[in-house]
Amino acid sequence: MFEPVYRDPHAPQHKPPPPPKPAPAAPKAAAPKPPAPAPVLAPSRAHPYGACAPEAANFVVCLGESVVRADGEVEAAEHSVLAGLGERSGVNPVVADGVARALRAAGQAWRGLRELECADLPLIENGLIGSLYERRLICHIRRDVERVEFLRQRYGARG
Repeated sequence: MFEPVYRDPHAPQHKPPPPPKPAPAAPKAAAPKPPAPAPVLAPSRAHPYGACAPEAANFVVCLGESVVRADGEVEAAEHSVLAGLGERSGVNPVVADGVARALRAAGQAWRGLRELECADLPLIENGLIGSLYERRLICHIRRDVERVEFLRQRYGARG
């Protein structure tokens, strides 16, 4: 029944057939373009939540992103003031260096104060509603907007 199969080493070897060619792809219908992303809007007095809408389902997530943008605005305002030091007439490099160090130290101290203020004080701050986390984020954004306005008013848009 099961007999051994003997192979002839001198017999021609058979190659497997080539793989079949792929079938031509069906023409794809033009996919609709995804909607344009929402504009990136940094928080300001006119737009206190940036691009976030309080009635949106992802409001808290959006607030978190607005906090990052607001922090970036503070950084940009501080860098603008520092960059403008060299453009001021009558300010020698030694004074400019001392002012730059003082501004950096003031920025660090201000950030510490902001963190302390926004830790628990949003519970009693007027005009804030929502969960404690939402209130903390809004407090953070408010303080950042105030800081940017302060830096621009006090030292000018370009330092």
